[in-house]
Order: sequence, then structure tokens, then C-alpha cells
Amino acid sequence: MGITVEEFKKIEHLLPVQHGNVRYDNLAFLNTVLYVAENGCRWRSLPKEHGNWNSIYMRANRWSKAGVLDKVFLALQRERIIAVKVERLSPDSMSVKLHPDAHDAPMGRELLKKWVPPIARCPCSWTGRTRARRLAESLGYVPVVPPKRNRRDPWEYDRDLYRKRNEVERFFRRVSTCYDKLDRMYLMFFTLAFIRDLVA
Repeated sequence: MGITVEEFKKIEHLLPVQHGNVRYDNLAFLNTVLYVAENGCRWRSLPKEHGNWNSIYMRANRWSKAGVLDKVFLALQRERIIAVKVERLSPDSMSVKLHPDAHDAPMGRELLKKWVPPIARCPCSWTGRTRARRLAESLGYVPVVPPKRNRRDPWEYDRDLYRKRNEVERFFRRVSTCYDKLDRMYLMFFTLAFIRDLVA
């Protein structure tokens, strides 16, 4: 999942200039952050070949405070090196079975209402599937939600597209863990993963 030298050249000019006796260059640093994202490890658990974990964490913390990668992402869009085109909306959810009200389907429906314009496909796996499907249809989406197995009048849906519903979950698992407590640190992981995938 690392950034190659050729890929790094596309963003090198957008990163902070290193001064003094810096042993760890920006490319090595970014690849270490990607290693943490991909493996979901604690900063303290970084293999020693990556360098001092605390120094790397402190630089990541500084970069997240300064919004370094956000600026890189915006600059790459302005330079038309990358372009993000949303072709599919894939909300995913899970419920906590111990409590009847502990699910995020209501919030998911509110989010769907705010997302404009409608996307061509809307794979989702909310607890309130029927309500979510009807809402999606009323907003102009083509929902990809399977009916319950015991439903008397099941509807048709794109089975191949529905199988991809776990892409969202896999993405979040890959680039986020419970070890970082700050929103900006989570966002740094997401932004770097997007940059990596889009400059490749």
C-alpha cells in the first residue's frame, strides 16, 4: 500500500520543507503512516525499522493540526492530478442487538436526505431496510437492498453490486483504529489513503 518514488514526485512540492539534520524524509514518513493505517497497529507497536514511534507520531500530530494532507488533497484537485467522482452511495450500518433502539438507521435516513444529487446506485444494509429502500426510491436513487428471506413479495436487486456492500466497512477498518482519539488524526488517515489511491 506504500507510495512509490514516482507517485511521491506528484506531491513532494506540496509537503512541508524539511530543515536541519532530518533522518526521516517525507516519503518514508508517509509510508509509515500508511503502514499504521493498513495494519491497524498502535504507534508504539511500529517495527523498529520504521524509526522512533514517538517522533513519527509527533510529526503526524503536527501535520494533522496544520491540515497538511488536506491542503495536498485540494491542491491535487486544483492541478487536476486527481478528481473525485462519486458514482455510488454505499451507506453501511450495524445494530446492537442488546438494545432495541441502539442502531443508526434513523441517522442514515437523515444523511440520505441531505445527499444531493441522487447517485445511480445506493447499496445499503441498514436495519430498517424496507423504510430505507422506500426513502431511497422517493429521492430518485436505485437502492440495492435485498429483501428478508421470509418476505412474501420479494423485490429484485443487483446481487453483484450488493456483494460489494462491505467495501465501506473494509475501508474504515483499514484506515482507522480505536487507538487515535482525535478526529483530525482519523481524517489524516482517510485523506492519506485517498491521496495514495488517486495518485497511483
